[in-house]
Amino acid sequence: MMFDPQVTLLAREVSIKFAGSFLATASYGAFANTVAPVIIAVSMAMAYGGARRMNLFQVIGFTALIMLTVFACLISGTKGLMLPSLVVILVSSSLWNRSLLKKSMAAAASLLVLFTALMVFEVIRDRRSGDAGAYPFGYCSAALGACDQSVQLIRSLYEREFSLGLFNERIAALRDELFFACSGQGRLDQSTKTYSYPAPLQRSLVEGVIYRAFVIPAQVAAWHYLYVEEYGTPGFSALPFARRLTGSSVNMPELVYQKYGSAFSEGDRTSTSTSPTGFLLAYPAYLGFLGLAAALMAVMVTDVILALLLNRLPNAVYPIGVGLTGVMAFNFTLSDFVTVMLSHGGSMAIALMAFFTVFKNRDSLKRTFDVVVAVPLALALAIPLLILGVLVRVKLGAPVLFKQKRPGLNGELFNMLKFRTMTDARDAAGNLLPDVERLTPFGRWLRSTSLDELPELINVIRGQMSLVGPRPLLPEYLPLYTPEQARRHEVRPGITGWAQINGRNALSWKEKFALDVWYVDNRSFLLDLRILAATALRVLSRKGVNAEGSATAERFRGS
Repeated sequence: MMFDPQVTLLAREVSIKFAGSFLATASYGAFANTVAPVIIAVSMAMAYGGARRMNLFQVIGFTALIMLTVFACLISGTKGLMLPSLVVILVSSSLWNRSLLKKSMAAAASLLVLFTALMVFEVIRDRRSGDAGAYPFGYCSAALGACDQSVQLIRSLYEREFSLGLFNERIAALRDELFFACSGQGRLDQSTKTYSYPAPLQRSLVEGVIYRAFVIPAQVAAWHYLYVEEYGTPGFSALPFARRLTGSSVNMPELVYQKYGSAFSEGDRTSTSTSPTGFLLAYPAYLGFLGLAAALMAVMVTDVILALLLNRLPNAVYPIGVGLTGVMAFNFTLSDFVTVMLSHGGSMAIALMAFFTVFKNRDSLKRTFDVVVAVPLALALAIPLLILGVLVRVKLGAPVLFKQKRPGLNGELFNMLKFRTMTDARDAAGNLLPDVERLTPFGRWLRSTSLDELPELINVIRGQMSLVGPRPLLPEYLPLYTPEQARRHEVRPGITGWAQINGRNALSWKEKFALDVWYVDNRSFLLDLRILAATALRVLSRKGVNAEGSATAERFRGS
């Protein structure tokens, strides 16, 4: 994928069909059908929100993330992998907005960004190559003893331009490489190389999508019935996991393709070496009424599971769940049940929805997210933190860590950890000098970059703090709060928070507390992601670090 993206799908085809490797297709299918649509949908929402607030950094950042995700989907050369993302963003943009105008604007903006990414990618990668490329297709085929099968694959690739993301010039080079690798072992003769390939059938992109979605499944189902009529039914051996249950299995899609492949030469076939169709049409061909019942049972059980999960999803995630359900339903019309669940990301979608359902309690999900992020981040930053600690010791003295009692969840006190940013300089009477005199340039740099906050990751891991929440303040402020302001302690304090991305120390105390209470009432997983992203942008811009005319924030003296 990194060095020669155009042969990615060909390599995957060989690993699945000839080498029997399942991991390649399962991982890439889960990414293209589940992970990528979720990333793109959430990024679309975040970019749209940034545009409404005129936050250019947020718009650019999430648009770049969309571009990278689209490139990762398209790097194999198949535009059809963007269809799941298209379904999810259209559904989510519709359900996330109430008015018809907002629905239309969000959908139009999403499509514009998606197709822009598609065009940019095509401009970057659209090159016709006449060499076989970095993937040793011929050598792998010979090593696997799959020369004959590879010849059939090459023939099928020639039947339509850009099959598996390959131009005919590249296919010809792969054919020559295959002939060279296999003929030396007496596995191919010269007639293989001079095979006459049919001219490809030309279809527009829209025609191709409609044909693949509605025509091919029905046509291929007819070939399955014809095969059973001529050669008899394979029975239960054609069903998923048949080898584990009965000791034998039959790959019907591949058998049907090998038998009736010539009938597909005018375009009534897919670009792979099999003939896929929906299991609702195929199972009855093998087992009659029992096959239909099995297919319907699989669909109904899946529907019940999805309905239960969707009913329990948090409101913010529900639109994405509906979109992923639509992707699964579409894939069911094209593939076998197990293929959809394992190779096309169906099980990943269910697992993702189950995760949000189990952690529907926003505080439980929040705590899980804190641990999952804080532990790896602390390990990754161990050496930089050690270096920073040495610099603090040299420039500011000991102790390196500043410990102070702060009120946390429900007002319970804990020791908050930070890198010290001020010296212990005192006047002639032994009293500490004002903050502005003890705050050195190095300490001011630590604060402006928020590097002094990094030791608080230890507080997060201990469960005393969260990544996102109202900032922990001094204990002496507790009796000064109004009942409404005291509600800021209904959640764990955070390293960053809603007030920090909306002004930080440049805000008045009244404004800060109002923002803290708003966060307590409106906290969600997506809001936390938004705050974390905005925090990174604000730290880079170093806005609102201190109150105007002060080295630190002014003390709170009550409302």
